[in-house]
Amino acid sequence: MKKLIFLGASCLLIFACKKDQQPSTSIIMGDVSSMNVTLVNTTLEACSGCFNTTYVFDANDDEITDFRFYFYESTNSFGSRISCSIASENDQAFFLDNDFKQDIYRRYDTVYADTSLQSGQTTVRYVRSLWSCDPLQNSDTVFQSWTGLPEGLNETANLSVNDQDWSSGSAILTSDPYWNQTGQLAINHPDTAELNLFYSKNTCTTFEEDVIKYIPIKIGAGGVDRLGWIKVKLSGNQFFLYEYALQNLN
Repeated sequence: MKKLIFLGASCLLIFACKKDQQPSTSIIMGDVSSMNVTLVNTTLEACSGCFNTTYVFDANDDEITDFRFYFYESTNSFGSRISCSIASENDQAFFLDNDFKQDIYRRYDTVYADTSLQSGQTTVRYVRSLWSCDPLQNSDTVFQSWTGLPEGLNETANLSVNDQDWSSGSAILTSDPYWNQTGQLAINHPDTAELNLFYSKNTCTTFEEDVIKYIPIKIGAGGVDRLGWIKVKLSGNQFFLYEYALQNLN
């Protein structure tokens, strides 16, 4: 009888231990209860000649890299652009790729310039088509709905393991406003050449500057899903990584 009681108690203990290995299926951003928090306090810089532009880390301490951040600057004839990307480094590390919708606005503008192009032509007419996620003027029309970038969450936001937008790929987190221009010769008149110019301004961004955001993460190693976050802030050409957190297993 004592053996049966001992066996029953052992089974209950094993069952309880297994049950404790299953963390909650939801958390609140910034709430450190039942979380293992790792301080980072690292600043990534994006500029010409900067060396501290990349950060990688192992969220669950299993000696396998889980995530990589890359903060960089690119330039063209219209100026420079600062972007930050996040990438999963293995198929058990996920970040929340919760796309949002934004409207792209378009307006047309015609500009005349007096210049000689070829024999008999004295005027070039530029027909400009401008696209932006911000209305440029009240008469702008919505061109299309744009699928946005992964959105950083605010503190106290809820996160669920059952969210449908978990990604184990890579994505651009944020991108500065940036002008692009392309052009093509559309019409040749006896005295006027018409040139179509297409401008796009990348104001479609999810990260507010100088505001702390939480990037939701999930680690699915060992058949157990553990939720967490990466605490960050974008400020000019600097990207601050404060900490990352992951649920404890007990």
